[in-house]
Amino acid sequence: MSRLGKNSQAKPWYPVWSITLVVFTTMLFVPSTCAAQALQAGISVQEAVTTNAVAMPDADQPGALIVAITAKGNAYLGIHPVTPAALMEEVKHRHANQAEKHLYIKADARASYASVGKVLDAVRKA
Repeated sequence: MSRLGKNSQAKPWYPVWSITLVVFTTMLFVPSTCAAQALQAGISVQEAVTTNAVAMPDADQPGALIVAITAKGNAYLGIHPVTPAALMEEVKHRHANQAEKHLYIKADARASYASVGKVLDAVRKA
């Protein structure tokens, strides 16, 4: 076999090795610069599918007020079950002590509007 034939067989592997080198280098240096954000413990709900979702990274910060409404209509403040009346008192108490007054509500896509409405009314009254 001629020398030209050997080089033509070796060339198809050159792009594979160069891509592998780039991927390996990226894997070595990128994770050291990226930090994963820790998520809060909470109640898992199946959120509605949407095409215009807005990221809310502050909801994952420690101390964020998160109310979850399950498919059965149960409300949770963090991981603790709560009634609308108790939620109203808790929101009043926490917002009196905080400069930031944000409350995040995550509702299951299968939750009835009536159960979500009860939570919204309690928050408005607070």
